[in-house]
Amino acid sequence: MSIQYLKISNFKSIDSLELRNINDFSVFAGANGSGKSNFFDALDFVSRFIRFGLTDALRGHGGFDNIHSVKRLENEARRFEFEIECILPDDSTSAQYKYRLVIQALDTEPEINEQLFIDEKPAITRALDPVDYSVLFTFPRSPLSTLLKNVRVYRIEPFGASAPDQSDQDSSLLKRNGHNLPSVLKRLE
Repeated sequence: MSIQYLKISNFKSIDSLELRNINDFSVFAGANGSGKSNFFDALDFVSRFIRFGLTDALRGHGGFDNIHSVKRLENEARRFEFEIECILPDDSTSAQYKYRLVIQALDTEPEINEQLFIDEKPAITRALDPVDYSVLFTFPRSPLSTLLKNVRVYRIEPFGASAPDQSDQDSSLLKRNGHNLPSVLKRLE
């Protein structure tokens, strides 16, 4: 897998962020409040949108008031953009994927625009559609859909992570806050 380009626009403190040629292992460093968490929250937002639909993605991030860009004028802040270009294995070969997502009118009646290109050929085009779900939802086995659906963001809370796990949930899956970290690590030993 090789991510050649990633763009996020209008998400929390992110006005527009473009990354190129992202390594398999990358470190994001910066001062407090510089937007590191917002970058990962935006990836999680896209993942939730593809897995569960826009309503769930918005709800999971506290609604429009929590995700709109604070750096844009009101009308521009209602629009979210995400773009990724990557090379992914596809059966016995590799393919280049380019996916673009634009969601307009996030605070009222969202309209979704999606484009997918595979090896530079148009595969899917969806323009200003009010349907809640991503078109990638209909291609669950596509390598790009799999990549984006599997994005998970964890915020390990040190004090909670060191306490014994008292949850009735599957202890083999790490919780988003890391409260069952000891039991997950014990299982991996």
